Amino acid sequence: MEKEKNKNNTIEEFILSFPKKYYPFVAAVITAVSLYMGFSLAGMLSGGIYAFDRGDLLESHVPYILDMCRSISNGESIWYSSSISMGMNNSLVLAYYTLSPFNILFLIFPNADPNVISTIVIILKLSLSAAFFQIFSKYVLKRENLWSIIISACYALCGFSVTYGTYHIMWLDGFMALPLLCFLICRSFEKNKYVAVSLCYAYIFSSQFYIGFMVGIFSFIFVLSYLVYKYNKNFKEISFKFLKWILSVFLGVLLSSVVWLPALMFLLYNNPPDATQFRELEASLLEILNSMFWGQYIDNVGRKSFSYSGIVVLLFLPFYFFNKKINVKERVISSFVLSFVLLWYVVPPLYAFMHANDAPDFFWYRFSFIFSFVVCSIALRQSDYSNIIPPKKYFIVLGGLIFFYIIEQRISLLENENYVSNNIYNLLINISFILLWLLIIYGLNKASHNKAAVYLASLLLVCTETSTNLMTTLDNKTLENTYENFEYIDKTAVNYINSIDKDFFRILICKDIIHNSDSQFGYYGLVDFGSGENFRLRKTLSNIGFGTTPRMTMVTGYNPVNEMLMGVRYNVYGAYYHDFQYRNYDVNDVVGYIKNDTALNIGYMVRDDILNYSFPSRNVFININSLLSVFSGIDEECFVKIPKENIHYSYDNAVVYFNEDTGKYYYEREGDNASVTVNIDAVDNCNPYVQFEIAEANVRQNSPAILEGVKNIVNSWDSPIMSSASFEIMPSDDGYRYSFGTNENSNTVYEFDNINYYYYILGSEKKHYEELSKEQFCVTEYSNGHIKGKVNSKETGKVLFMTIPYDSGWTAKANGNMINILPVLNDSFMAIELPSVGEFEIELNYETPGLKKGVILSAIGLVLCILLIIKEKEYLYLLKIFSRKNSEKNNTENINNDLLNNKSEESDSNNVNETNNK
Repeated sequence: MEKEKNKNNTIEEFILSFPKKYYPFVAAVITAVSLYMGFSLAGMLSGGIYAFDRGDLLESHVPYILDMCRSISNGESIWYSSSISMGMNNSLVLAYYTLSPFNILFLIFPNADPNVISTIVIILKLSLSAAFFQIFSKYVLKRENLWSIIISACYALCGFSVTYGTYHIMWLDGFMALPLLCFLICRSFEKNKYVAVSLCYAYIFSSQFYIGFMVGIFSFIFVLSYLVYKYNKNFKEISFKFLKWILSVFLGVLLSSVVWLPALMFLLYNNPPDATQFRELEASLLEILNSMFWGQYIDNVGRKSFSYSGIVVLLFLPFYFFNKKINVKERVISSFVLSFVLLWYVVPPLYAFMHANDAPDFFWYRFSFIFSFVVCSIALRQSDYSNIIPPKKYFIVLGGLIFFYIIEQRISLLENENYVSNNIYNLLINISFILLWLLIIYGLNKASHNKAAVYLASLLLVCTETSTNLMTTLDNKTLENTYENFEYIDKTAVNYINSIDKDFFRILICKDIIHNSDSQFGYYGLVDFGSGENFRLRKTLSNIGFGTTPRMTMVTGYNPVNEMLMGVRYNVYGAYYHDFQYRNYDVNDVVGYIKNDTALNIGYMVRDDILNYSFPSRNVFININSLLSVFSGIDEECFVKIPKENIHYSYDNAVVYFNEDTGKYYYEREGDNASVTVNIDAVDNCNPYVQFEIAEANVRQNSPAILEGVKNIVNSWDSPIMSSASFEIMPSDDGYRYSFGTNENSNTVYEFDNINYYYYILGSEKKHYEELSKEQFCVTEYSNGHIKGKVNSKETGKVLFMTIPYDSGWTAKANGNMINILPVLNDSFMAIELPSVGEFEIELNYETPGLKKGVILSAIGLVLCILLIIKEKEYLYLLKIFSRKNSEKNNTENINNDLLNNKSEESDSNNVNETNNK
């Protein structure tokens, strides 16, 4: 018993005397454990039924990272990618998605499952977020206790990080660096050292400029608040320190110029005109505050922010503003900062500004991590005073929080009948966590024995709360077997195709579990999904039948003719469906692909009428016929309009009608689960197609959400009707049949400019192919941003049309001589006018606009940074020399004084002796 008692005492002594210098490490470990628990509970780790990569992480972020890693491994340029959006300036993708140093793990382990690497990167970033917040709390907030560990973990695992962060892996760099930057700013003011601040800004702007912009805006408010708080009596000192901070920011901007300047040039050229439009704000201040509770997360229409920052933060927060033991000036400044951050949520101009005037779609409050940083900091300042608050006041706050939660839920339900309340279950869980935290607070304040047990209980509670909140908020998960099939089947097919065909051609993966599958597997396709879109290209592809929406081009709406024109040589279908045989292609059942024998090369000679061509309408079938005629000079249509008598409608709780006053078609829902079935009469040697024509493609707002019975739709995510897509209707027993409609949660009326029905005449494109294939561009070598090949121009009045998207960074040579590149088809593709007929060797090279200037500016910044580092070191060195000289001088003076004293003592001694002798 005595040994056991001594052992327990030893453990308690170890816990209570744990070195504070390791607190950042403890905060990081607590965060990592919580993440592991949350992901395990969500079934997303080893042995679970879900894959970690899901949503945008699976569909664009990881594919972009893998594409960059492939370029580095192959020794190719990272500034241009042939595997994104048919070939694209890669600068914005680098600046937005891929340049986090943590992504080196994908490069070091190229054969590892990206799903595993993503998990590791997320855990590393969030663990460091907790460590950096703990460092900030120690040196800036002057709190280095158990609460600093707990609230550091709360910040790292706030609503933003566990929802946004696990979708948008690149956004976590700014989130992670925010507390570190604030610490370095305060340190720079105290120690007059600004290099670290500049380097931190350079890191933020380089790794993720979008979130970096938000961090930069907040840092301005933080600097002003801190200077007013610390140095308010000395305006001259405030101005001087503020100017030095401005210069440190400028140096950070210079250092990161190589990243942001090319990205800015891309945005200025490619940003669509509707990029700054956003929907009316739907979330009220009550809903935003309500989202601070456990289990509250965004719904499908973006009504809520991710403001959850931990229940204990919610408990401490109200007491701070009435705590008379905290300086009034501090409370006033903190109130100002918090109020300003809340204004970002509810004032549209500020809201848009904080999103860099971008148009956030389904991820609205992307700056909510700043709110979490502020409230966590305030709560931590209050934590030291928890022992002076009577227990009854805590229970008053408990009652107020419960009352607020219930009232807000009822208001939301009354305002929106489709609002999904988080029910009594979530309320009970929130009450339970509040009571448990009250017990922890009471135990820490009152326990004289077993305090170590209370410490451990508090750490266990924060792990439990944050991990279960993480598990609750993770949605839209990808089934593990679906992910594995996609990784294995489609990747095997792509690798096999590339092993048997070394040419430069395009592939379509005929399903859409991942939009950027071309950048995932490193082939040359058509799809595009993300902020780095080429909107001119998207418009052109929309005009010839490919399914597009703002910032997205999907593997939807393809047909044999537009596949031929865009050089799509192979369709991979293995991981999604296996019913392409009806198109009479040769099917390889082993790897799951179809070869299109009428696919043109990446470039071919067309008539020079293309130089002034514009699409005649939004009817994709008219556009395709028109474009074919211009390209080949053959006036033979591939699509013919279906007579009205061949089209038969039947209705179920819905109706489709034409309004002569507006000249438009309308679909109107008259009941729940409404649908319209359309039967098309069969015609020999023809397949019917349909297009729902709308002025602008908008997948969610302008069209019904259900489309069934078509061949070239992919998965349920894309099943809304897209206005540009040319859908092929499936055969049925008595002809062809498909249906479209809505469910009870959809709009009542949808408007279409037209519903276009056309027959595709099987094999009709072969005449055009035979003409266009006579003078094709044969590629001899290619890499990112470099293409070389030969073409034999046999007729005058023709130009070389390249299915490479136009960009001002391209230059061309013909037989070694510079020639002009002309933008065609709404400036979306390239055309080259050859100087004469004959055989030419064409060489195309790409130089990223703004890259050279960015390199020069970054080099200047680097030189200035080195000089500043040297100066600071020299300053320290001079201080040491000065202190050494003073020390030597003092030593010399002391020696001389000692000698003088000794002489004086000797003289006195002699005088005494003489006196005695006398």
